Amino acid sequence: MKTHEAARLKIPRHCVANGAHGLSPAQEYVLGSTDPIRIVSAPTGSGKSYTFSRAAKEGSHVLFLAPTRRLAADLARTMRRDAGEAKVHLWTSDERRRMKEESPEARVDEIRARQAGGADAGGHGQIVIATPETVAWMLTRRSSWQPGPSTTDIAGLTGFDHIVFDEFHTITPSGFGLAASFCRVVAATNDTRVKVTFLSATPIGIERVLTAFGTEEGRIGRRSEEVVSGPREATGTARPIHGDMEVVFEEQESMERLLEEHDSDVRGTVGEGRQLVVVYDSLAVAQRDKRAIVRRLEATGISRDEVLYVNSADDKACEDGITQIGWDKDPMACKALVTTSSIEIGMNLKAGLMVTDPGHEAASLAQRIGRVARGENEGKVIVRVDRKALGRKPWLRELLDKLPGNGEETGIEDFLKTMLRAAASRLDEAAPEEGEDPPEVFRTMPQRAVWSAALFWNAMERGDGAGAGLRSSLRDLAPPQAKWLAARLRTVEKSGEPGRDWVRKFIREARNLRDIGPTVRTVDPDGVAKPVPREIFERYSLLASSPICEDGSGELTAYLDRPLHEVFEGSDTIPSVPKVWTTWPHRHGCIPVRRRGRVEEWLAKAEDMLSGLYREQEEGLKAAIELVKVSGTIPTETDEARTRRS
Repeated sequence: MKTHEAARLKIPRHCVANGAHGLSPAQEYVLGSTDPIRIVSAPTGSGKSYTFSRAAKEGSHVLFLAPTRRLAADLARTMRRDAGEAKVHLWTSDERRRMKEESPEARVDEIRARQAGGADAGGHGQIVIATPETVAWMLTRRSSWQPGPSTTDIAGLTGFDHIVFDEFHTITPSGFGLAASFCRVVAATNDTRVKVTFLSATPIGIERVLTAFGTEEGRIGRRSEEVVSGPREATGTARPIHGDMEVVFEEQESMERLLEEHDSDVRGTVGEGRQLVVVYDSLAVAQRDKRAIVRRLEATGISRDEVLYVNSADDKACEDGITQIGWDKDPMACKALVTTSSIEIGMNLKAGLMVTDPGHEAASLAQRIGRVARGENEGKVIVRVDRKALGRKPWLRELLDKLPGNGEETGIEDFLKTMLRAAASRLDEAAPEEGEDPPEVFRTMPQRAVWSAALFWNAMERGDGAGAGLRSSLRDLAPPQAKWLAARLRTVEKSGEPGRDWVRKFIREARNLRDIGPTVRTVDPDGVAKPVPREIFERYSLLASSPICEDGSGELTAYLDRPLHEVFEGSDTIPSVPKVWTTWPHRHGCIPVRRRGRVEEWLAKAEDMLSGLYREQEEGLKAAIELVKVSGTIPTETDEARTRRS
């Protein structure tokens, strides 16, 4: 298939203004505003995270929540460089594992509790960089993190001046409980010291959820960074964040063919010491194409040792014999990256050329483009489109209709407005007409996130170590939705032991901030072990038919008769319906439901069971149905627990 150009434009060099203290207007707002809750949108590369290194350097204590372990580790490296004498601590599962390997007797929870209170800061500022899951686990377990009984201490905030949610566009409705609960505590206690900040280059609308959960609208501030475009002589002392960038949309059947068509671009980019970045929408396709892409890159002079493969599955592995992999590898130290949507989450690169699928939504594409041509450097982005993508993505069709096709210059703000219009085309509300202002956000957090917040609030209240004083404070501050949910939970518990078991599992779901499916550990004939998401594992006949063992912790291991890459390249895919296991509140036992549509399937089966029950069972099941409807959550069983119970 010959490449056909669908659109071409040039985004000129753009900058942010530098104030008297070397900070942009948005940075000055973050450090100087009295708003307790701040929502800040600023382009990639504009220094959003640097702002809080500066705050720590000046003595502030910062809790900085990064959505992935890789980004957290990357931020730790840069913040240790920028934060002066301030302490920088890393809270991730990988860091916990490292600490235990280094010192098996280390009591990690107690160490982190001291850090949360500022005891290890030595009189200086500090930054604690954590994944949201780590903090959610600590708040709902409370085995050693013991916030005090006062309202100010409810969320373990005593030691922090700033709580930051970086790349907040990645937060799902089910994972918004942590953020909404922090905002509720900070806004309701009138503690003028603690501030909560949301940062992103592609903001989403979260104000309605925050206000519905008890944060007054007047206590929320929103700012967008001011951007100026043009050559150096036109922008003066403004700080450049991106050089001139060319964006081309091309129709092509495969990523390999697109790289072949642009061989000269690849060679030129790498020859200048810049990086090539190849981005897939589908992990399964990326796995299938991996060896072919490596061969194509080798043909341009990039060895496999100079390629880093980045995605959520391979980040957990150490080696695969094809490229570099592993979360601990520095993405700045390679000539080429092959990756999935992981690239969208704050990764620092020196990319001069990106060849990419269009992304899952307009915000995805905007994030990807923002990784290229940082600082004064020029760059190019080639977006691969095909008929299937155009059929599945109405926002992409809308975008291609609006973008210039002949290389016209389009300022970054106009480009983002066009992206926002395209994003609006997939929403329930009517897209703006030509000439109308586009929306200010790429999407809006749905109201069911309020009920996820109510569930998280109850999980904090029911935490293992929550004392009477803390529980009383939480009840006093609880928004109406949290109180309503608590009453329904008690009704389910009164229905009997299955109901109490169901509530425990339902509460446990509050810690699952993202819908990350289970994985299967694969071992090939050479002993190379790699995890594969089960949803992908079940789609390939050679994987699904391989010998599988289950260890005592519930982990599944599949033993392959060939290397994994050969499976992805040659195995037939099979129809499959990935399952999860769930429970009932009125009787013991587990049932399988489809992973996609699991809530609807559970509700349909539960409502069919309402007749013929004892009164307490019927009331408990009705209450459970209400809880599932409002929260969009069902309790799930691990394979290990299901095996023990069967």
